[in-house]
Amino acid sequence: MSLQNGRYPETARVISKSDIKDLYEHLGAELPGDIDNIPEKNLIVFSAGAEGMIFGMICAAVPEGADFCRIMTILLPAGYRTVDNIAFLIGCICRAAGSTGKIKKTVWRYVTSKSDDLDPYLKVCSRVTGTKAEVETIDRIFLMDLHTMIEVQPKILRRNESFMDSRGFRIVRCIDLSEKHKKEAEALVKNGDDEIKLLSPFDGMERDEENSFFVLGKEDDNVYGWMICRKKYEGCVELARFYVLSDRRKSMTGLDFGGYILRRLERVYDRAWLKVLPENGQLLRFMRGFFGRCITESTEKLITMTGQAFEP
Repeated sequence: MSLQNGRYPETARVISKSDIKDLYEHLGAELPGDIDNIPEKNLIVFSAGAEGMIFGMICAAVPEGADFCRIMTILLPAGYRTVDNIAFLIGCICRAAGSTGKIKKTVWRYVTSKSDDLDPYLKVCSRVTGTKAEVETIDRIFLMDLHTMIEVQPKILRRNESFMDSRGFRIVRCIDLSEKHKKEAEALVKNGDDEIKLLSPFDGMERDEENSFFVLGKEDDNVYGWMICRKKYEGCVELARFYVLSDRRKSMTGLDFGGYILRRLERVYDRAWLKVLPENGQLLRFMRGFFGRCITESTEKLITMTGQAFEP
């Protein structure tokens, strides 16, 4: 429900970065990880309250040189967290951004397990008066229960050290990778196509060195692929970069290499988190068909709102 007598939250623009951080602290909310790298002038923040009490906020940022602003945080307590109130706060962002004449759209990127017809975020954005909302699927996200997966999939159990050795593969942890093989992998990425560049193991981000792996040919000692992992949160690992060279995919399937790595990860982690591009139909079908009840699927979406919002 809305506030009494059909009123919406009282809003006030918060300008300075120190005041913005104080607002997050006051509401007991976690700061966006990149807020320190965003110039103060590029932040658009409103507090939300009633009768002199601040109980919520909305925060958006404009990337340098961009013609859009992105919503980073929306906070409202349960009693005020309605479709109308959230739409009202988003409208505040759209109006503030649009008033400059340079910002043409407001975007909101989020993850949901709901289908489009049940997605509450879509319903909210469709209620921002004076704007048009369009949705795009960015990624499919899978959360795997590693222990259950190992129990119900005997094929993975068979992907052990002896199996990989019999197929002519050698698995090496990143922490143990030789300088020779590192340079070989770097050359493969540098001289490769867009796919291998997108999935490069050298993206400069922190990774779990002891639980990230390269696969090599046992006889020719060449790099065949890699699985780069990062700790997502306690007990959960992100499968961040999974790649097998295109000319090796007939001799080594994703099930061989991936199954073996998942067995090793299951010794350390409880769950595995994986993003899959929506156009990667083969991997999507494999995840849904092979893992079945061992996975939970959600969707990362991007809503783009265009037009000049006005007061409801």
